[in-house]
Amino acid sequence: MLFFNSETEKYMEFLEECGLPTDDNDYFWMKYQGRFIEEVSKMADNTNAQLSCEDGKLIWEEDISNNFGTEFTISIEVPEGYPYKMPRVLVTYSEIDLPKSKHRYKDGSLCLLHPSEYHSVMSILDFRNMASAWCWAVEVYQNTGEWPAGERPH
Repeated sequence: MLFFNSETEKYMEFLEECGLPTDDNDYFWMKYQGRFIEEVSKMADNTNAQLSCEDGKLIWEEDISNNFGTEFTISIEVPEGYPYKMPRVLVTYSEIDLPKSKHRYKDGSLCLLHPSEYHSVMSILDFRNMASAWCWAVEVYQNTGEWPAGERPH
């Protein structure tokens, strides 16, 4: 277990306030506190995303704009079992009408990579950056009919 400094204690208290399991054996964040602190630090240092908790899930939400100046709000839901389960990324607000199916799953979440390409070393920041790129690509697609990034059937 990590030495508890004030920053670590703050994040552990946040998990408890969210009602997430805090037993070392039951929940990844308690078992691997260093990873949790690393994820929070990366997001705090590189984004304006806000961390919250809803229905027992950690959620990062951020307002971003693409190269065209179009505003989007993205939401990254971190499932229990992360990093062994892939985060779910949604666009919860967009200034443009988004296509219903282009690089999106049936539930509306973004398809940012083929599920077989996901690896547990990927960070929440990686998904945030892929979502930012998706927000640019989707507007190019709307304007040209061509997806300007790599694609893979699945």
